[in-house]
Amino acid sequence: MVMAEGVRRSEIVTRLLAWLAESRYQWCWLNGDLHLPERIDSDLDMLVGSGEGGDFLRDVAGLDDMLVVQLRHYEARSWAVVVTSRRDRSVTLQLDVSEDVRGGGVIFYRAAELLPYRKHCAGGGYCLPPALEFCQYLFKHAMKSRRLRLDRLQDRVLQRLRQLYRSDPPGCRAEMQRKFDPLTVMQVSRCFDTHDDNAFPPLRSVAGRLRRDFVRHSPWTVATYYRQEWRRLAGRVRRCNGVFVVIMGCDGAGKSRVIAGLQETLPGVVTGVRSRHFRFHRRHRGDAAAVTRPHGRPPRPVWLTNLKLLAWWGNYWLGYWLHVRPATCRGEAFFFDRYGFDAFVDPRRYRIGRLTAFQRRVLMTIPRPDAVIVLDVDPVTLAARSRDDVAPSCRKELVMRYRDWCARAPLPCHRIEAAGPLEAVIDRVRTVVQDVLGRRTESLLGGL
Repeated sequence: MVMAEGVRRSEIVTRLLAWLAESRYQWCWLNGDLHLPERIDSDLDMLVGSGEGGDFLRDVAGLDDMLVVQLRHYEARSWAVVVTSRRDRSVTLQLDVSEDVRGGGVIFYRAAELLPYRKHCAGGGYCLPPALEFCQYLFKHAMKSRRLRLDRLQDRVLQRLRQLYRSDPPGCRAEMQRKFDPLTVMQVSRCFDTHDDNAFPPLRSVAGRLRRDFVRHSPWTVATYYRQEWRRLAGRVRRCNGVFVVIMGCDGAGKSRVIAGLQETLPGVVTGVRSRHFRFHRRHRGDAAAVTRPHGRPPRPVWLTNLKLLAWWGNYWLGYWLHVRPATCRGEAFFFDRYGFDAFVDPRRYRIGRLTAFQRRVLMTIPRPDAVIVLDVDPVTLAARSRDDVAPSCRKELVMRYRDWCARAPLPCHRIEAAGPLEAVIDRVRTVVQDVLGRRTESLLGGL
């Protein structure tokens, strides 16, 4: 299965390389140890010309056989995009596209300093000479140490740096002398010349000295860096790149199992998956009759129902701003197993009689999701799956009500046949989520 996934991912890379060979862009890989397109071990880091990042990403999204389902703006001039094939949505590929090499307040390399020296790679495309790749790779992991509180390099990173240094020791030392402080140059050179890994300097000290030197010699560039960062952070708050989805359906339709399956299959598309059942911070009363007899209690009086719905309204809006909105701004997917809209279809479940105009207005003004998915299962299959004691005629009526509400809902609603195998249902729901993310990403790309 892993090999088949690698083959399908290599097809995406092959298509991308064919397009890049004919494109007008000047670009290169930032990692030269790629074995493309046969093996892709991690994300692909790319460098494009200054000011061309937005156009490059829009052109990638415009390819007929590829779909960009996620866009993360993680640095002022750097983006991560998740690409999938329109024919096979189960495999994704992440591209990290940058216009420079920066981090921690330091703009280490600009595209004009690197792209003129690019060379052809054995696996396809272009890569950097060993000395330039060595310095940018060392800088990247030194700046990561400031965020992750690390002092030592991982064995994999140290092995790659040693390989690059051995390819061109004089060139690596000369480039380090141009970019790093003398103490760092001496310690790193001693480490790789003597093959003593313990001689490598602490990463946080390297990052601290580099940042102090950069602030001292280029204060205006530091000011530009943070001005661009503030603009980026403000844009992330205004334009969320995650998705908020509600999954509805009768008892036994498989909502919980589908969400559990999405939590395993969606992390390659989004940064995380969160879920809630019906409302935020709902207390479980331990009453089994509430599950097995959803219509077992009489409706509340109208005035008490109004108060209950107003409490729901406040709960949904408070939870939206405290949980849903921050999660979607981080690029996560937020799922609800049932939602307030269920009261339109099955009011008796929530001890509501006939919905009044006021109650309908309250329910329609709760936070709207990006998509509603109704899992449609025939009554016979529901009776075999569900443990409740709902009458067959009532179960059939609920199925028809869900179908009718899905057809007339004043928001994006998708009805999915859920009587088949669970894996097939999860694939259909994932396709709907990716389509929603693709449309959102397309609008975000228009603003770059």
